[in-house]
Amino acid sequence: MFYSNDMFKAMILDHVENPRNKGKEHTGYQYQTLKNPSCGDIITVYIKTRDNKIEDITYDVSGCSICSASASIMSELLMGKTIEETNYIISNFNNMVMGQTFDEEILGEAICLKGVADVPTRIKCAILGYKAIKEAIEEGEYHYE
Repeated sequence: MFYSNDMFKAMILDHVENPRNKGKEHTGYQYQTLKNPSCGDIITVYIKTRDNKIEDITYDVSGCSICSASASIMSELLMGKTIEETNYIISNFNNMVMGQTFDEEILGEAICLKGVADVPTRIKCAILGYKAIKEAIEEGEYHYE
């Protein structure tokens, strides 16, 4: 499908103004907090896994519009995916924002962040949530309140 730059901007703005899965209850979830010192973004991603699948995702973010939109899109994109599917999607997303070869079909709305590859200072903003979820899967702490 063909998307225009205006469509990409509208998608990003929609996720900034109407974030998906942000700030939901997360007791007992694995989590990881990461910071992007170059932009000031801070994100905590909380995930609940069961049977090698991501059953639920929520997050808290304080950051720029690219980081916020990326986290919202990521939360929808990875929900219900296996850990293997998640790792494949993360790898493709990272390739996309780095200007490398990627599988467009699996990225869904995340494709709206393709232009980040042209603005190197924003790459860390876009990948911060994906990096946090990968680390939460691998070594995340558990959150009990």
